[in-house]
Amino acid sequence: MPIKIIKLLCCLLLISTTAWSQKNELNVLYKEKVFGKNLMDGTDIKGVEFIFPERIDDCFLDPETNFLTVQLRGLSLDRKWLNNTGSILQYDLKNKKVLWDKFFSYTGDDIIQFNKILIYSSLLNSYKIDPYSGKSIWKTKNRIFLGTPRGNIGIAYKFDMWLGGINKLEGVDLMSGKKIWTRKIYQWDRLHDAFFINDSTLMVIASGLNSININTGKGWAFYMSSESEGFTGLMSNVLIDSNFIYMASQYQIVKLNKNSRDVVWKHPFRHNLTTVSSIFMDDSAVYMINRGFGFKGKQQRDCGRTFIAAFNKQTGEQKYFTLLDKKDGAILGFRLVKDEVYLLFQNKIATFNFKTGNGVHAKEFPKEDFDELRFFIGEQVFIDNQHEHFFSLVQNDSTNLHVLTIQNKIISVNNQLNVMHEFEIGDVYVSYLHVEDYQFIAKDNKTFIINDTGKKIAELEASKDAFLMDNVLYDTRNRSFIAIDLKGVILPNENY
Repeated sequence: MPIKIIKLLCCLLLISTTAWSQKNELNVLYKEKVFGKNLMDGTDIKGVEFIFPERIDDCFLDPETNFLTVQLRGLSLDRKWLNNTGSILQYDLKNKKVLWDKFFSYTGDDIIQFNKILIYSSLLNSYKIDPYSGKSIWKTKNRIFLGTPRGNIGIAYKFDMWLGGINKLEGVDLMSGKKIWTRKIYQWDRLHDAFFINDSTLMVIASGLNSININTGKGWAFYMSSESEGFTGLMSNVLIDSNFIYMASQYQIVKLNKNSRDVVWKHPFRHNLTTVSSIFMDDSAVYMINRGFGFKGKQQRDCGRTFIAAFNKQTGEQKYFTLLDKKDGAILGFRLVKDEVYLLFQNKIATFNFKTGNGVHAKEFPKEDFDELRFFIGEQVFIDNQHEHFFSLVQNDSTNLHVLTIQNKIISVNNQLNVMHEFEIGDVYVSYLHVEDYQFIAKDNKTFIINDTGKKIAELEASKDAFLMDNVLYDTRNRSFIAIDLKGVILPNENY
């Protein structure tokens, strides 16, 4: 490694280490205001707006302490780009005061939080941070990338400044910071997903499938490449049934015993064919929709070929393979209706019998009339009927499929792919929260609370990113964190 690069890495490491210990006074303003109206009795709905010194990039509210951890990230001078550095701030919502704040790098730092545990990770080290003081409780020489409340265990990727990643995982007791196990792994390209398949076994999707017992580190690994020629994400979702796990990647689709890693069957694919894909199954077969795109950085790009295929669930024998027309481009979405799959392209919808792979219908949607199709709409989309009620578009019209276009129109098509209705997007709200008999639906920064009949209960200033905790609705908007008191709105006052 050249001397200049070594010096630069050392300087960056020194900056990251010392900056975490720095303390800068940041002021947070707050004010009470009206955020909406209870449409049942006409009363105002009030709350508090907390105004931070810079744009809020992310936040976490601990329900036990009522502390809000806020990541602040400003914009460049020309307001076009996000800054690479910012700060992390701990704010006491109850007492309305800043507890501490620290420097934060968005190019290498990360935060993991749950159950009063706050873990800060830099490129080389991880720290447990006292939520009250901001001081480091312990330090480990690894990068914790995942933490779980099950046993308060973190999983870290060992990193060496000279060698890079050294293909080693470490289990860390998040209470003490002590290493509890070590495990060698394949060189991971990137972490795609992680989920539990039982009380103690974590399945990590990174360069294939990795089974990890969080208490011992033991488990198995099955390598599957998901990168090629600069494209990433060339893999499918994961399916799991009682004893087996199914997944497709760049070169194959496999069925494994989820406890032993034994290969039940696998089917290979030729080079440069498979891309991002989706798989689903029934009692007899596993079905695959190859979407025809991958990712370069964060940008979606067409690659490979689009196709649909089916494989015998017990033996892996290919039941059919239907290669689709390359000129149609990538598959933007799909819907299953009985034995048919509807495939959405930029200017076309095609239907196939997914039991046989045979085509049923296909229809072009010319660009001059529809510009571009974007995605199928689900039950979360609601239409305002202008008479104090909303209705779910899909539930109200379940016989048709509904598609959003890039012109911000919704078109409804029947099973022959004929256009039956068109709606302007201005009439459309999206459901983002369901609480008992109430739904929260939003468009831009306006939320309506509706009951199970679609009747409007309340109107609020809140976006689809809002979340509810103890009957307070929280939302972020640029520099503001908003807390809206819903007592007496979604539950009657006498319940408090």
